[in-house]
Amino acid sequence: MKMHHKKHDRNHELVELKSKTLEKMGHLIKKVNRHLPDEKVEEFNLAFFQAVREFFTKYLSTAHHATYEEIIKEINHKRIDSRIKGRTTKFLQKIIYVEYARIELGTKRKKQLFNEFKYLVEKLIEREEVQKKDYLKYPKEIVEQLIKKAKTINNKKQKNEEEQRNFLKQINSLLSDAKKALRHNNKESSMQIYNQIEMLSLQLEPHEIDKVYDKLLLAYKKKHPINILLEKAKEAFRSKNKEEAKRIYLQINHYYGNLPEKHKKEFYEGIFRIYKPKSVKEIEALMEQGYYFLAKKDMGKTKDIYEKLRKIYKSLPEYEKNETTKKIFSFYNDIREIFSE
Repeated sequence: MKMHHKKHDRNHELVELKSKTLEKMGHLIKKVNRHLPDEKVEEFNLAFFQAVREFFTKYLSTAHHATYEEIIKEINHKRIDSRIKGRTTKFLQKIIYVEYARIELGTKRKKQLFNEFKYLVEKLIEREEVQKKDYLKYPKEIVEQLIKKAKTINNKKQKNEEEQRNFLKQINSLLSDAKKALRHNNKESSMQIYNQIEMLSLQLEPHEIDKVYDKLLLAYKKKHPINILLEKAKEAFRSKNKEEAKRIYLQINHYYGNLPEKHKKEFYEGIFRIYKPKSVKEIEALMEQGYYFLAKKDMGKTKDIYEKLRKIYKSLPEYEKNETTKKIFSFYNDIREIFSE
C-alpha cells in the first residue's frame, strides 16, 4: 500500500510541476514581444533560467544547486526515449551557452528556446505519468479506447512529419542566405544564420540533424564560427585579455559540443593549439629543459626531467595524451641514442 501511495504522490507532484512550469512559461511568452528596459531584460532572462533549473531539479529530484552538467548526467541515466534524451541534452547545452556566455537572443530565437522547453516539459512528464488501470470497463469499451488512441498516435505522427518538412524547408532557405553572407565575407551575419540553423535543427530527428551538419560544414568550410572565434581568441591572448579568451572559449565549446562526433576531429587540433591545457604546456617546457641538458650530455639532470615528464604524462586524460605521446617517445629515443654512444 505504501508503494501505491508513493506512486500516486509522485504522479500528482509531476502533474503539478508540469502545470506550474507551463503557467510560468505562458507569462514569459506573453512578455517576449514587449520592449523591456535593460534592467528588466536581465530580470526576464533570469526568470526563464530559474524556471528551467527549477523544473529539472524537481523532475529529477536533485539538489536545487545542481549544475547543468550534473542535470545532463542525470538525464542520461534515466530510462527515457533516446530522441527526447538527445533533445533535452542539446537544449541544456544551449542554456549553458546562453546563460554563462551572456548571449542576448533576439525575439524569434527566444520564442524557439521557450517553445522547445515547453515541448520537453510536456514530453518528459508524459513519460512519467502513471496510468491508472480501470478494471471495470467492458472489453468493447477497451477496444474502442485502443482504436481511438491508435488514431491519435497516427495523427500526431503525420503532424510531426509535416513539421519536420517545414523545419527542413526553413533550414534550406537559411543555408542559401548563409552562402550569400559567406560570399560577401559577412562574418557576423553568417554566424547569426548558423545559430538560427542550429536552433531549428533541435526540432529534427537525429538522422536529419546529422544531414544538416553535413550541409553546414560543406557551406562554411574555413569560415565556420569555431574558426572565426579561434581568430578572436588569438587576438585576446595577444592582448593578454584572459577574461575575453575565457568568454570566447565558452562560445567555442558550445559550437564544438553541438557537432556530431564525426565532425569534431576537424576542429579539435585548432582548439587544442590555442587553448592548450596547463599540463601540456608543462610537458613542453620540461622538454625544452631536457634537450638543453641532453645537448650538454648531463645524464643525471636529463634523467630527472624524463621522470617528471613520465609522471605528468600518466596523469593526463587520454585525449591530451594523443598530443604528447610522439614527442615524449622521440625524447626518450634521443636520450638512448646520445647516452649509448
